[in-house]
Amino acid sequence: MTLTPPESATDTPLLKQTQFRWYMLGQANWFASWGVRHVIFPWLVVVVLHESPDRVGIAQMAVLLPNLFLLLIGGAVADRSDLRRLLIIAQSAALLPPLGLAVLMAMGQLSYPIMVTYGLLLGLTIAFVSPARDSLLSRLAGNEIQRAVTIATGLQFGCQIIGVILAGYAASVGAPLLLLVQAGFIAAALFATWQLAPVPSRRDVLATSSHWYEIADGVRVMRAMPLVASIVALMVAVGFTFMGWFLVILPVTIRDTYGGGASEIAVANMCFMSGTVAVTVLLLRLGHLRRAGQALVLAMIAVTALIAISYFKMPIGIYYAVVFLFGIASGLMFAMARSIIQEASPDSHRARILSAFQMGYLGAAPIGALAMGFLADQVGVHVAALAPAVILGLAIIWLAPGAGLWTRVS
Repeated sequence: MTLTPPESATDTPLLKQTQFRWYMLGQANWFASWGVRHVIFPWLVVVVLHESPDRVGIAQMAVLLPNLFLLLIGGAVADRSDLRRLLIIAQSAALLPPLGLAVLMAMGQLSYPIMVTYGLLLGLTIAFVSPARDSLLSRLAGNEIQRAVTIATGLQFGCQIIGVILAGYAASVGAPLLLLVQAGFIAAALFATWQLAPVPSRRDVLATSSHWYEIADGVRVMRAMPLVASIVALMVAVGFTFMGWFLVILPVTIRDTYGGGASEIAVANMCFMSGTVAVTVLLLRLGHLRRAGQALVLAMIAVTALIAISYFKMPIGIYYAVVFLFGIASGLMFAMARSIIQEASPDSHRARILSAFQMGYLGAAPIGALAMGFLADQVGVHVAALAPAVILGLAIIWLAPGAGLWTRVS
């Protein structure tokens, strides 16, 4: 059985389409596993190994560093591969890092180099899963791309909450058991992906050329679209600033300012993801937003303001509330950015453009994590928060007006 364009163009509601439901089940389990990682990884590095902020930044950089070098290759591979088959291979490979780390920890072997290696191996799989996953969503959604992206975003963060809740018990049940739970979620995602029909490549005239030629062609097409190029540039700024803040400053603040551990890191992550789920539910109720560009700009301004607010020391309850607002703003920001990119990209180049979009923030994130780690080590986590706020604010002022986001109607 082969998935063809007419299936995605059916009048059947998205959530009643069998292929879309298998896809969502796979992504639900994938992101539940990612929720476990969101807590386990920083807890082991920040609290158990008690590393300094600069070494925390290096460790977090390791998870995202492969995206900087491989995400565009992953997009080129996705454009010329059966998306189902590519996801099966990448998700199978993703089983190995948590299983390997669980075995090493059961043997009493935990060290900083092991955690960095674990992060690098996990990041390698993400570089191929992400473009294939997003391109497959476009193929399944047909003309309902914004709704599909909104559903996928809400499911992504909603299921991460499940993983985060489980990971909050790390100190009680031990990391090896939770790493097996993480692997179990990945295995369930793999099973769901296996149920999908083949999704063969829609190769263009360049399909017989090298991956590097196709990457260059994808970049050329993206640069010829000012709207898409500007959003990708804005995502570079978001990756460097917001992702750097989230990956380093947040967990170190939980440890150093509030004396927290795995459970407090888990609560912070739950607050963030709950905010994202809340805004997703609102977007689904509102339906298609014709002014998606305005929503994107306002969301980025809100993220900038919240990063600046984190400079101030506050009770932990208020800090959690700020993180919840972060979830609302970032959920809106990523949903609108992805929707605009999905709608604007030509079908023949979509995976490559989506991989460039993801590389914008995921590729800049390891650099931001490294920079925020060293900065926080020198001036403290609260003062360090001012730098990403200023940088992101300047990026919005510079890039948003020229992109025509504020006046765009879809």
